[in-house]
Amino acid sequence: MIPNLWYPIYQSSRLKPDRPVGIKRLGAQIVLWRARDGGVVAMPDRCPHRSAMLSRGKIHDGCLECPYHGLLFDTGGKCVRIPANGARAAVLGGFDIAPEIIREEHGLIWQWYGAGTPTSEVPWMSEMPEEQGAVQSYSYEADVPYLRVVENLLDFHHFYFVHRRTLFGSGPRVENYDAHIENDTVVMTGELAHERPGWLRPKIPFRALCKLPAATHIEIFDTSVNYLLTPVDDDRTWIWGRYGGKSAGYLGRMMNWFAARYDRAVFQFQDRAVLRSQVDIPGDFSRFRLYEADRAIALFFGMRKRALLEASNAHPVSAAAGR
Repeated sequence: MIPNLWYPIYQSSRLKPDRPVGIKRLGAQIVLWRARDGGVVAMPDRCPHRSAMLSRGKIHDGCLECPYHGLLFDTGGKCVRIPANGARAAVLGGFDIAPEIIREEHGLIWQWYGAGTPTSEVPWMSEMPEEQGAVQSYSYEADVPYLRVVENLLDFHHFYFVHRRTLFGSGPRVENYDAHIENDTVVMTGELAHERPGWLRPKIPFRALCKLPAATHIEIFDTSVNYLLTPVDDDRTWIWGRYGGKSAGYLGRMMNWFAARYDRAVFQFQDRAVLRSQVDIPGDFSRFRLYEADRAIALFFGMRKRALLEASNAHPVSAAAGR
């Protein structure tokens, strides 16, 4: 992973004020919960006493209670009570937990990954809509390596072969294609076309923007499709999506709700099998033979490689961040 960046880890709307949630992101188990003021708290999902998962506990007196022996941890990770020692007994040292650095923006909970000082901005693009009106968001975990999904999002010329029966009208040919970098973003435009165009074989224009670590905005089929990706571990990826079409009101909301779930089904039943069939190591392009329609993929992974090198020279990742 590229260190010293914000990574989205959970949808804000799914974290309720009355119960903790355990998740695995960036290779580590963490527990999320809401403080009395509504702010998000994140800690390693392990009690320092006897290693029970804190996510199986509950919120008590504004603190997180361990489900095994009732130790209480406040929002700063300090252990404030060990019931076996008595309610008024002083808490011995060594039971505190270092909280994760968290931010909540754009309907998402973000975690800072790295040893450097957190930047002021999360990797968001102005083209990505906020969740309001007819816009619909969703998220799920897929058993596909993170870099495979990144690669897939910048590849539209697989539509005709992988999604021929689900994304109607997509042709195998890529015309008027361009991919370049603007500031810190890969910009890709083009059209999907058929060798013999016709009424049922239209040209489908597309535009995609992608920035590190893995934020993608896509405009296709008169729809705004937006993705953020975070690795769960080496083999799984947390995928967040947000759909926003031109239709407004109840009809637009229903259309985006359906499109979001259709998108997930298409990935799970079509993309997933192909991505899992790739035999080279994810992110290793050394044996790939790329052509022009792959230019955006090459640009993004080149940008990623440079960012990894710059980050390693500036701020070596701490042991905690590399869990």
